[in-house]
Amino acid sequence: MVVDGQHRRFGYSLVTDWLNDILMAGRYVSVRKGGLYLPEGREETPELSQDELAVWGSVYEEAKAHCTVDVTLHLGLRSGS
Repeated sequence: MVVDGQHRRFGYSLVTDWLNDILMAGRYVSVRKGGLYLPEGREETPELSQDELAVWGSVYEEAKAHCTVDVTLHLGLRSGS
């Protein structure tokens, strides 16, 4: 069985997990520690400002409320053929 959409689901999960992590911690996570984004020059001050919390919180809420991932199954197809 071949499943289309796995990479989209994985990408969506990465982004929403990252958003949840930074919102809960109140700071950016370094790329070395698994973070997806750290503004240039913020290595020493990764704490989120109130404006950044509001923006990333809105992005998270929009993603959870309005974004979907479509997964399509193709039965009878063989991977690697």
